[in-house]
Amino acid sequence: MQPHSGRTTVLWRGRTSRGLNRLQWRITTNGRLGRTRTLAEFGDTPRVATDATGRTVAVWLADRRARRTGVRTAVRRVGEFLKPTTVTRSPAAALRLVTSDGGSSVAAWLSGPSSGDPEGPLGTVQVATRTASSSFGSPASLGVGSTLSLAGSPDGHAVLVADRHVSGTLVVVSASRRDPNKPFGPLVDVSPAGFVSDAFPAAVAISDGGRALVTWASGVDPSAPTPAGVFAAVAEPSAAFDSPQQLADAQTATLPQPTAGAITRSAAVVVWAGPQGGQIARAGPR
Repeated sequence: MQPHSGRTTVLWRGRTSRGLNRLQWRITTNGRLGRTRTLAEFGDTPRVATDATGRTVAVWLADRRARRTGVRTAVRRVGEFLKPTTVTRSPAAALRLVTSDGGSSVAAWLSGPSSGDPEGPLGTVQVATRTASSSFGSPASLGVGSTLSLAGSPDGHAVLVADRHVSGTLVVVSASRRDPNKPFGPLVDVSPAGFVSDAFPAAVAISDGGRALVTWASGVDPSAPTPAGVFAAVAEPSAAFDSPQQLADAQTATLPQPTAGAITRSAAVVVWAGPQGGQIARAGPR
């Protein structure tokens, strides 16, 4: 959705009238979706983001059916998307994309032959960035992860979170932040080791100004006693994450499970569902 105007672009894996698998898209005009348009190729996990000027960036995983690997991208300002280009040819999974109002975009993914393994994903966390006037640069590697979440703010801050296995079932949640137009910092551990499911990874949010929130649910570890519950950690701009705060236990959460959060410059909320229904925890205003 384009900021301020609400103009919306939808991108999906489709099929043409001739039966060809292709990425297809539609865009709203005067509040209504226009005709279906087709990109020149097919792929998986398409992601799309639009800045305040209407410039739209799309990324997707290269079509494995054609024995291709890596991340592909295309951009449009008006009319059709430009010819797709390659961000990386290395095997990739868990693709994510955010963009700022000013057109600063971040793509993140897990790279490596095991990154897309549903039984035990494992890869190198990689990021690539672009500006409104430049293409994606060379990917940067941040560390090892099994899952990946990414969030961005309108002013260009970004934060990603990775779940890293430190033993068979014990997982540490780590985060890396980026100030506008700056490189990402190294992954820093946010949580103690716990049982965080690969199916329900940590969630992340970031506000204008760079205030960040990470939230996750840790279940009862089958091999060792570890804390169980819903947890959250907040980082003020240019400061380390606070110690995690426990928001729920097995009485008010179904563990492990997904969580979600949102944050502003002065407040934060975390939501989850459990035996007592939907739950919400609020912090602030400060």
